[in-house]
This record gives sequence, C-alpha cells and structure tokens, in this order.
Amino acid sequence: MLKSYFTIAWRNLLRRPLSTTIHILGLATGISACLVIFLVVRHELAHDQFHPNHERIFRVVMNAEMFDGTSFNLSGTPPALYPVLAREASGLEQVAPFYDQVTKVSLPNDQGQPRKSEITSRQAFTQAEFFQIFAYEWLKGSPTTALASPGQVVLTQKQAQLYFGQAEPLGKTILYGDSLLATVTGVVRDLAQPSYFAEYTDFISYSSIGLLSELKMIYNENDWDTATGGNLVFIKLTTGTTPARVEQQLASMRQRAIATGQKIKEKRDTYKLQPLADIHFNPEYDSLFRQAHRPTLYALALVATVLLLVACINFVNLATAQATQRAKEVGIRKTLGSTQGHLMAQFLGEAGLIALAAVGLAAALTGPWLHLFADYLPPRLTYRPFSGENLVFLIGIWLTVSLLAGTYPALVLARFAPALAMKNQVMASGRGGKATVRKGLILAQFA
Repeated sequence: MLKSYFTIAWRNLLRRPLSTTIHILGLATGISACLVIFLVVRHELAHDQFHPNHERIFRVVMNAEMFDGTSFNLSGTPPALYPVLAREASGLEQVAPFYDQVTKVSLPNDQGQPRKSEITSRQAFTQAEFFQIFAYEWLKGSPTTALASPGQVVLTQKQAQLYFGQAEPLGKTILYGDSLLATVTGVVRDLAQPSYFAEYTDFISYSSIGLLSELKMIYNENDWDTATGGNLVFIKLTTGTTPARVEQQLASMRQRAIATGQKIKEKRDTYKLQPLADIHFNPEYDSLFRQAHRPTLYALALVATVLLLVACINFVNLATAQATQRAKEVGIRKTLGSTQGHLMAQFLGEAGLIALAAVGLAAALTGPWLHLFADYLPPRLTYRPFSGENLVFLIGIWLTVSLLAGTYPALVLARFAPALAMKNQVMASGRGGKATVRKGLILAQFA
C-alpha cells in the first residue's frame, strides 16, 4: 500500500515539473535559511557546555571600587589571590591559574639551536589542574607531570604540527620572547567544540612566568593591588558547595591580607564567581575574545521559525491554488472506491517527497552559504549535514514541513465532492471556512 502511494506520488510530481520545482525551491530556500540560523545559534549557545560538570566551573572575577566612589568590573584578579585560594579555600575540587600571554616564538634549527620565527602564538601559563577542570584529550605526555616544572610546555596538535611538521614534538625546545626556553612535554587534541580556550595553543608551566623577561618585572605573586584582565583563576566546586560560600571565603582572604598590613590601595574590592556558561555572553566583564548576545540569538531563532512558516504557507497557497487541476483525478479515485483517508495519505505522500527533496537541496546549499557569508558568522563554525544534531534537525524539519505544508492541501483535495469534481465545479464547494482559511494564509504570506 505505502509503495503504491509513493509510486503514484512520484509520477504525479514528474507530471508537473514546473510546479514541483517551484515547491522544492521555495521550501529549500526557507529550510536552508533556517538551518544556517540553527547552526549559528547552536554554536553560540554551546560554548564550553561540553566540559564535564560545567555547571560547577567558575571564573573568579572582581569588582574594584575606587576611593572616589567609582567602580569597574574586571575579569582578572591580583597575582596574590591564586596561591592563597589554592592553599586555604574549602569546597573546591580544583583551582587553576591561567595567565594570558601573546608573544613570538623561536624554533630550533637543524643543530637544535633556537632560530628566529615570525610565528606568534597565544600562550597561557597554567598548571596540571587546568586539564583536570577542562576536557582536553591528551595525545602525548602525562597530564600530571607535563607542567610540573619550570620550562615545560604543552601544545595543541595543530600547533605542534605547525612548529615541527611530522617530527616527534616531545623533547623539542621552543624559545618564547627572548628569554623563556621551554621543552615540549605534552600534546593535546585541539578542541572540536566552541570554547573560550579555542585560541590558546601553547600551555606553559605556571612556574615559568618568572623566566619570561617581559613578565619578570611586572608579575609579583604577593601583589594584592595589581589586577589585569589576563590574570585569570578558574575553579571547580565540589558537589554541594555554593558560589556564595566561596565568595565569603574570598572576602575573608582579602580582609586577612589587609589586616596583615599588605599594601592594598582599593580596599573595597570584592570577588565574585562567574559561571563558565556566562563568560561568552556577559559584557560587564572585559573579555579577550568576541562575545555573543543572548537576546539577539533568541531573536534569530524566532526569525528562523518565521522563515520556515512562510515557506510552508507559500507551499500551501500554491498547492490549494492548483487544486482545480487535481479535481478530476480526485473524482475518478472516489468513484473507483478511494476513501478520504486514502486520498489524504496520497497527497501527504506527495508533500513528503517534495519536502524530502527540499531538505536535501537545503542541506547541499547550506555549505556554500556558510562559505559565502563567513565574514559575518562566528569563527570555527562547522557544518556536517549528516552527523549528530544536524541530522536530527534535518529529519525534524522534514517531518514538520511535511505535516505543516501537506496537511491542509491534502484535506482540501480529499474533501472534493465526486460529482462536483467530475464537473470541474470544485470552486463552488470552497465557500465558508475553507475560503476563509485560504484568504488568511495568503494574508499571512504577504504580511
């Protein structure tokens, strides 16, 4: 039965190539636009959501209040905070420092001596705890010892290939700036998911900060007064620990530092915990990278829904406008014994085939659209049409469009009275509710 429905549907579509093409192109345009917006919204909302227990990961931020009453928010913290936090705080599963640095690197020549290079990388001085908080896959080296000593560095896979090609990277040396010579002790896989850390390719042991001449004079681990946006601290709370509890401990640590007579100019600074999921969207704290705007993403999702509805309404209007061309077919089928349910299944099958072709065309068009508008889209936006969530989305779109676009035309066509259909008087039966619905759909389409 189903085979005969689709066989007849296929023949009917081939018999009307122009209208079939118009239907497919109209739906494909709307579906492709909807798919592009879906990819953008999903990419932005997925930032750092792939880390295990990401809801328990926070960044320590601060609000600095000056003596003149003005205040400002800062994503970084003073250097003195991290060692005290790691040593004294309770309720923390992991604590990791993260110092941002951008400098040129010099790579070894054939004799193993550093040579000047035009490569500029983004480095982070951190410790092993960072890789226990965030989901990096290790390809070479040991996560527990790779950053244990000064002068060690862990590279991402692509960066290791950029530096050394296909040669074994472990044991190779890299000169950062003009003074920090680091040995490669590990390689991790590049992050495949959107992340705040996607730009970082070189992870240098935190104890190496004093070896880099440009940082040696400005970085003091006992300094409570100087905070920069690049000196970050990430923590992972234990199960059951609340951010408010940790914030109270942070306030106590600062008060103890003041009580011991350490030099702190901005005595009314306060520390807060910012959820990992908030970093990509919160403009209140300075960011080293591009941020997204949640209301805009939600508005885009609404636009995608409207585009899909418009495409479906366009399909319905075209299908019902061509209803008179199918009138005799309906009359003959009913005369030969077809029920209204059989006819609805037949026309829904046709709508399903058109929607399937439109989804396939939209999937093929989306790649070129993303390439054409790459300058306006988030960086590292990837598209694999038949994998994971994309495939589920396409199947959902196909089912939704088939039902939205096919149900009303199928209902209209299946309800033609056989006698009127055989006499081509179907329009006379289109008074009342049906006519009102058609007018409403046309009004909605133009609106």
